[in-house]
Amino acid sequence: MAATNRQDCKSCKAAYRIGPWDSEESKERKAGGPPCDTCRPKVLPGNTVVMRAYGKCDDQLIFVPMGGPVAIRLEAMEAAIRLCRIPEDEADEAFEKLQLLSRKIFELKREKADQN
Repeated sequence: MAATNRQDCKSCKAAYRIGPWDSEESKERKAGGPPCDTCRPKVLPGNTVVMRAYGKCDDQLIFVPMGGPVAIRLEAMEAAIRLCRIPEDEADEAFEKLQLLSRKIFELKREKADQN
């Protein structure tokens, strides 16, 4: 999850990738990498693994006809939890946290869309 007025993490990381066509000024600006610390919210230590899992499945969306995304696919969440090597005894809690996080993000996105 990141600031609501930002581009997605993958696009931002690609924009900060130094390429052969970059000027010296551009290379210097990109040298520190993307500004993740100012974009992403502070995460409590117990939720860092869940945030990592969210980053692995945040583009696996469920869309409704004539609308935008409404949720993240549950099987993608499950796969993300496995990919993050979350121990089996912690997986259920991580899955619930991941569901709560994704619901909150979609709620914020809907509120923002309603304001526009």
